[in-house]
This record gives sequence, C-alpha cells and structure tokens, in this order.
Amino acid sequence: MLEEDYGIPVAEFYGATEFAGIITGWTSADLKLLTAKRGSVGRALPGIQIRVVSSETGAPLPVGQTGLVEALVPRIGPEWARTNDLARLDEAGFLYLEGRADDAILRGGFKVIPEEVAAVLRTHPKVGDAALIGIPDERVGMVPAAAIEKRAGGSAPTSQELEEFLRSRLPAYKIPVRFAVVDEIPRTESMKPRREGMRALFR
Repeated sequence: MLEEDYGIPVAEFYGATEFAGIITGWTSADLKLLTAKRGSVGRALPGIQIRVVSSETGAPLPVGQTGLVEALVPRIGPEWARTNDLARLDEAGFLYLEGRADDAILRGGFKVIPEEVAAVLRTHPKVGDAALIGIPDERVGMVPAAAIEKRAGGSAPTSQELEEFLRSRLPAYKIPVRFAVVDEIPRTESMKPRREGMRALFR
C-alpha cells in the first residue's frame, strides 16, 4: 500500500539468529533496482560477506544455484556461520530466499531438498514454475513428488520428459516419482507452497 499509494519503496532485509541480526539490505542506489530485483532481500551489508553452499558438501555454489546461506559476520567471530535457509545469489550479489532446508524429504536415508530440485525443474524449457512435496512410500518412508506449472504459451511437459531432463542433472534419489501439471501451484499468502494443497494433488 505504501508503494502504490505514496510512492514509498518497500524493501525486504534479511537476518537470522545465527548472524545476531540483519546481514543484507538496500542502499539508496540499490533501491533504484528494486523492481528489477523483485523478490530479493538485498545485498550484504558493509563488512559482511555472504555465500551460498551445497547442503551436501558444504562447497560454495556458483551464481544462480540454490543452497544454504553462510555469512562471515565480524560481530560474531572469524568463522563462517550457516543457517538452514535456502537461497541463491545473482551475478550482482543480490540474495533471493528460496525456503528452508528443514523441509527436506528423507528418502530411504537420503536427504532431498525440495527447492534444489524445483530450481533445476524451472530450467526446463516447458516449465514455468515447480514445487516439491514428500509423499508416503511403504519401502523408503517418503519420496518426492513435483507439481509443475507449464511455461506460459507453451505445451505441458510429460512426466517422461521431466524425468529424462533431471536424470542428467541430479542423482537418482532426488528425482520425483510423480509429477502433476497444474494451472497453479497451491500457495500460502506468502507465496510458499501450501503443504496440504500439494499433498492433495497426489492422493
């Protein structure tokens, strides 16, 4: 309302208990990019370094890949601190939050991070958006299933196309066992996938 009615920009900042406060924000110059960087929580504040690392190896990830947020924050010490927040960095250093690693699906002892798989699915030319949920499996406990929104103006991808696409990009245990192409992924008011609505797609 502030932005629409009074022209006052509304920007999100990011912090966590692990970092003892806020670690990203927007300078007055960055606010000019607010529309282009919609969805970002800004860039690292002065004196703070941020990186995104693999949830499996802890190795820093390239620009655009989703992983766990780590920060080097002088006020808490000389070591990198890590959260369970999933995010990606763009080429200009803007951070985009993607969810929580706590939402991991345990598939027979292997951990599947829903947003990591969804991020790969979004690179498929027929996929507009994707989200994952864990569904019960008698043999391994839980398995991943994916809801897919097709790209606007295009045709819907088939399950076989999606499986083949993921097979060359992810380990087998991360590949969803079921796909549902929907007009719109069930979401909460904060635009996160709504778990009950997602589970209902695979009953």
